[in-house]
Amino acid sequence: MVGFGGLARDHRDLLRNMKYMVVRYTKHYHKMQGQELLTDLFNDGEVQKVLQISDLLREYLLNEDSENAGLYTDEERDELLWRLFEHMVLGGSCSQFEDKLEPYVETSKRLYKELVRAQKDPGSGKIQVASVVYKVNAVCAESGPMALYPTSSRQNFFYAAIDPTQRLVKLLYHAYVPYW
Repeated sequence: MVGFGGLARDHRDLLRNMKYMVVRYTKHYHKMQGQELLTDLFNDGEVQKVLQISDLLREYLLNEDSENAGLYTDEERDELLWRLFEHMVLGGSCSQFEDKLEPYVETSKRLYKELVRAQKDPGSGKIQVASVVYKVNAVCAESGPMALYPTSSRQNFFYAAIDPTQRLVKLLYHAYVPYW
């Protein structure tokens, strides 16, 4: 079935993030000046608008200069639940983003509850976190440092959640591997 722009109707979701633009280059072009052409192209305001991050949430997470940068403190962004949320939103190499916030929030909360154990403080009756969570950045074995990840990416993570009461360690590891 052919529909939109020659694409089958069930492939229209490809068009949501696909952008097409024709730009006239007014300077003389020589194939040895490709870098200059691309620099000029990517400095053009109209081209920059086309290449913007597609949604405000990702823009907020990826751009420190975002107009929404002050919504959360560094302390709040350092919490495990926030980090899990950020990992879910940014996704892996084949990530397909959600239009709604709820799936990210729900998945992050379920993952957090799976990793961390809470208990009631007998003295105050308040709920408190019993687990201690570490972010593992490097591992040094007897033979030397171990490579944790195949490539460098902000989406690489390794968390160790220790429950001292039940004497359990829960590990959550993700290595970003580029699809292309």
